[in-house]
Amino acid sequence: MRKSVIISLIVASVLSISGCDWIRGELGMPTSADLDAYRSSKYVSKVDTSVIPAADSTSADSLSKQANALPAADSVKPSVEKRFYIVAGSFKDASNVKKMEDILKKNGYTPLSFAMKNGFTMVTAGGFDTEAEASKEMRFLLEKDFSPEDLWVYDANTKKHK
Repeated sequence: MRKSVIISLIVASVLSISGCDWIRGELGMPTSADLDAYRSSKYVSKVDTSVIPAADSTSADSLSKQANALPAADSVKPSVEKRFYIVAGSFKDASNVKKMEDILKKNGYTPLSFAMKNGFTMVTAGGFDTEAEASKEMRFLLEKDFSPEDLWVYDANTKKHK
């Protein structure tokens, strides 16, 4: 009984000293170092986003045009240019990533793949500036025969990608 109390106190004190950042890191959330780096970069480089035109995603043609403007999905670590992405699948196995990319390419999309902090690779069908645009296009994509049933919208601000 006495040993278990001592061990419990040691574990509790270790977690209270350093547990928060470790837990946040394991969950894919930003740690205090990430937040400090973000705050310092936020003040160093402010970008005027008012001059960037909004994307029009009213049809599949607009998504295809937008997707064709994005870089090829050959690399697993592309730069995140948009905030919201339609996720077609998330896989540990590289062959499954390739299969999903091939399906999207065959149907006129230019997939982007992101390596995630949890070891999975996320395959996306397009990027958007607003959640409303991404959700609208996701509903459109769900009606397609080739579309997986478990599409979802990824917010790049969560920083769960590498």
